[in-house]
Amino acid sequence: MEISQYLSTSRMMAFISFIIGTLIFALHCVAPQENGIMIFGFFYVIVAIIANFIMFLILIGIACIRIDSIDEIAKSLLLLMANIPIAVIYFLLVINS
Repeated sequence: MEISQYLSTSRMMAFISFIIGTLIFALHCVAPQENGIMIFGFFYVIVAIIANFIMFLILIGIACIRIDSIDEIAKSLLLLMANIPIAVIYFLLVINS
């Protein structure tokens, strides 16, 4: 796979992770007493962490090999990591509700 494919895949993963996480959070806000949403959200977060971490490691590996593309790889890494503070904010809002 070419580097551009890895970069587009990581950006798509970041976007999809954000959308799904936001939808789960919105569902929880609509039905806060529904335990199924919280359980599903918990398992989703675990799967998302694993998948995004694997992509993170792949991008780090590519960055070590392709120093000439470090700027594009860094942008993809930052986009991938941007979901972390968003997930923490959602978690804190759910716990404090």
